[in-house]
Amino acid sequence: MKSSKTIAIIDIGSNSIRYFTAQSTKHGVSFSDKLRCTTRLAAGLVQSGLLQAEPIINSYRAISGFCELARAGGLPVYAYATSAVRDAKNRDEFLSLIKPLGMNVSVLSGPEEGHYAYLAACPNGGSLIDIGGGSTQLVTCDSAISYPVGCVRARDYCPANEYPKMKDTLFAWFSSIFDRSTPLPAPIVGVGGTISTLGALLLGQKSYDGTMFGNFSFSAEMLDELLNNLCAMGDNIKDNPLLVKRHDVIIQGGLIVLYLMNTFDIASIRPSEVDGMEGFAINKLAE
Repeated sequence: MKSSKTIAIIDIGSNSIRYFTAQSTKHGVSFSDKLRCTTRLAAGLVQSGLLQAEPIINSYRAISGFCELARAGGLPVYAYATSAVRDAKNRDEFLSLIKPLGMNVSVLSGPEEGHYAYLAACPNGGSLIDIGGGSTQLVTCDSAISYPVGCVRARDYCPANEYPKMKDTLFAWFSSIFDRSTPLPAPIVGVGGTISTLGALLLGQKSYDGTMFGNFSFSAEMLDELLNNLCAMGDNIKDNPLLVKRHDVIIQGGLIVLYLMNTFDIASIRPSEVDGMEGFAINKLAE
């Protein structure tokens, strides 16, 4: 790994655009805090197969702002795009739009996306569940499988409703998508905004602090009770400070987690703040 090198990373995700810096030194790699803008780039993708105008504009503005931040610090920018861009019929138009911003953009395959998250979040082995806005990755030390369902796509498929109906509707859809024969050896680490937010909620946090996860893990029973309670809040769910920008996708995203826990007999999941951004950065710093 090259020493004393600092780069900026932009994650063009299906639910949000994220930014941080990574620095390699003789002591290892360090990362800045992550900045994020919720843009819902995957909104409408289930129905049309296309990235929609408003999310495209919002995402462009976020990416442009982060590029300016990197330039102000004299840093080279490396960006990667995940499910929404990967699957959209108009991905080339979107990539052409952001090309003049002057950064290298890698459109990751589903397995690549899972590999980078596993690299950073599972140094001791086990399995990884990575839930984004448009896809879910199930990763082990020797396999990475990506499925085209995430919290935004699940929201588009099944808007807020009564909890039992949402569960029945989404579980039936999930059963047609996920391969239930794939083994997921313990321990299970969960990454992505859905799982980290669920972890913060279950810890009773009022403001998000991923550094407090430690060895905390949650069971399917804990998650089921939380999702039922969130659904019962109705429009008041918006008042939770952790859900200001995620209130309309958290239950659907949580039901992906619950379905996987039930289907794969997962006793517990440990949420992790470390995810594919760190893995992608480590890979770039090593080039």
